[in-house]
Amino acid sequence: MKKLTIVHSTLALLVALAWQQTYAEKLSADKIFKESRENQLCGEFIADSGTYDKFIFADKSTVSLVAMGMEFPAIYFISENIVYIKTDKAILELEIVSPILLRGKDMFTQGSTYKQDKKSDKVCIPPDRTELGNLVCFLNGIELKKEGKLEDASAKFLQCCNAGNAESCNHYGLLRHLVVSPDMKIAVEYYQKACAMGYGGGCSNLANMEKKRGNLSKAKQLFQEACKKGHQGSCFEALSMEE
Repeated sequence: MKKLTIVHSTLALLVALAWQQTYAEKLSADKIFKESRENQLCGEFIADSGTYDKFIFADKSTVSLVAMGMEFPAIYFISENIVYIKTDKAILELEIVSPILLRGKDMFTQGSTYKQDKKSDKVCIPPDRTELGNLVCFLNGIELKKEGKLEDASAKFLQCCNAGNAESCNHYGLLRHLVVSPDMKIAVEYYQKACAMGYGGGCSNLANMEKKRGNLSKAKQLFQEACKKGHQGSCFEALSMEE
């Protein structure tokens, strides 16, 4: 399981970097909102093969990923007829062949097709402009970080965090923890903020800090909380601590 997780993480990082280099500069919140609303997906899409068994599109800009019997929430948007699903490890890409058929394009879904099995039991709510805008804000921060503009990236993440993007709070904490004017107190404050806002990565960072301190019970509790909030890696960490 640990070997699979390491391989998955490495491949996912390569996918994320390739996606950022190709698409980040093209992102437009208005364009994404318009296309995501016009091509809104709804219901369950079942895989014929591959890593993910099912994608469940429901409210606003959210989708649930089902893999190995576990369900994880993620955010998605549509641009140029491609569905981008942002997980905690990578950005998945699915081509919209028709309103009821998706074709995988990234290394985790390539070769797989996802056919709509049934429509949602409830009316799907259209994408939320603010949520998509916050996602674009976050990705702009990632682009600045990739270019080595760490001070600018830090400022962008703080701006996005204050606008309500939990993952930006976590990344601001990471930069303050490891790179830009290291300040552990501020890092912890923003990990906690990200965790409280529902981003499992913030909980996971807190868990890893507790684990390094030897506070294994607290670490396990935080990994479990991160898992419940959709952070896949933390699910495996929590399970490993039960062995």
